[in-house]
Amino acid sequence: METVPTTRRMGRKTRLCKRRRSHQKIKTAKPPTIDAPFTFLKQEFTPITDLELNNKASIVKIEQQYYKSLDHLARLYHFRPKLYKHLPYPFNIANAYEHAKSQLAKKEPVLELIIVSKEDASICLATVSEYDTNQTLLLLPMDALIHLHQHKHIHAFNLLLSCYAYLHQITGMELCDKHSYV
Repeated sequence: METVPTTRRMGRKTRLCKRRRSHQKIKTAKPPTIDAPFTFLKQEFTPITDLELNNKASIVKIEQQYYKSLDHLARLYHFRPKLYKHLPYPFNIANAYEHAKSQLAKKEPVLELIIVSKEDASICLATVSEYDTNQTLLLLPMDALIHLHQHKHIHAFNLLLSCYAYLHQITGMELCDKHSYV
């Protein structure tokens, strides 16, 4: 429970804030106008365009390269591509890409379809598959083991061979011989 002080402080004046004196008025914000929620509709934005794609010839070139790449991919993976030539430029490629991606997922589920763009504004389709390195990221070189075996260092060879056997069988590390896996 709070106690009430028995004496009161007298003679001390409260200080005013340095920013506002007693003779100044408090500034209030202007009330929003009635159409404030719709003012964003009056804002004009410039369209986002690539400088290289402003002329019609480069768009036609990109479409030709894309459909040529799509035809090659369809022949390689044995599916029928669906061409959306009746749609305008970005939508025809986007729809054909989605269709090819779904067809490729049916044939090869591990492959991913991507569009590759080069600096000279040429494009093509490419498939990407992830190489799962799992535990095979580290490889054991066989050169030291072969060297010990050829120079008749039997004890060192047996010791290293048992270490390699443990790492290969228990941990799953791969053994490699210069250019090939053992």
